[in-house]
Amino acid sequence: MVPALIGGPGQKEHDHLFWSCDELDGQRALLEWPWKLIHRNTEAQGAAASAEVLLFNLDTDPGEKINLAASNADVVRKLESKVQNVWRAP
Repeated sequence: MVPALIGGPGQKEHDHLFWSCDELDGQRALLEWPWKLIHRNTEAQGAAASAEVLLFNLDTDPGEKINLAASNADVVRKLESKVQNVWRAP
């Protein structure tokens, strides 16, 4: 992993970064500059449980204060597709 972090030779450059956390009812996120997509409550149980979708433009909102998911459905769909391609259940 160190060669990737320091830009060592032979490291493939990726267009996005994905991470997942199962704590606090779960969260998955994908960063593809300038967009950051977050799914919260991914591990919540019950009929009322559903993932909360957040989308931020880090160029204009580096503090992640304004959720743009509702007004950028096309970006959400594109990033969600990438999440589906990279996420694997443990």
